[in-house]
Amino acid sequence: MHHRSYILRDPVDTDEVFLELGKLVHEVNRVTRKGFSYSHPETRGPMQLWYWPDHFEQQSVISLVLDSMTQTTYLQVDAVSASEGEQIVAELGKGLDFLSPDEVREEVSGNNPPTGAGLSRLGMVTNPEDYDARTKDILASALEHDDPQVRNGACAAIFLLKWPQFVPALEDALAKETVVQIRRVLDATLQLCNGTLRI
Repeated sequence: MHHRSYILRDPVDTDEVFLELGKLVHEVNRVTRKGFSYSHPETRGPMQLWYWPDHFEQQSVISLVLDSMTQTTYLQVDAVSASEGEQIVAELGKGLDFLSPDEVREEVSGNNPPTGAGLSRLGMVTNPEDYDARTKDILASALEHDDPQVRNGACAAIFLLKWPQFVPALEDALAKETVVQIRRVLDATLQLCNGTLRI
């Protein structure tokens, strides 16, 4: 399965995006011969989600997510392959405006200090299959920040990326971390990055 997230450019009117997405999904189906249609909403902690599953391939889903914790509205696209996911997003991008990974990276780099929400957003939009040394350095450095929200945001982003290059920084951070909740996330993230945990 191919899973990617695409952040919508602010300001976002969720009602308008919902209506636009309904129209765009019809075009996605025409171009890709898929069967996406609106299914249901769901509330999961700080997130409100709306789902458009593919009725021909149950694992393929387009989701609209409003995350109140990071103040981010984004799309999640789950597809059976990277090429199919790219085709779906190309059609959705004709009516929706997404931030590029470079824009999010610049946003995070320009914030001094960085915010936990911004770091989480960086993890969302970065392709885990494409290692990027600049992103790695930003997130590894944030693991050492005095603010626990910044450390937590960096850890959340690394959890999504799972790059083995993070292992030394995660080991150092785990040895120093005093916040129990962050230690738990660090431990799970370290196991993902060193390959001892698979999800």
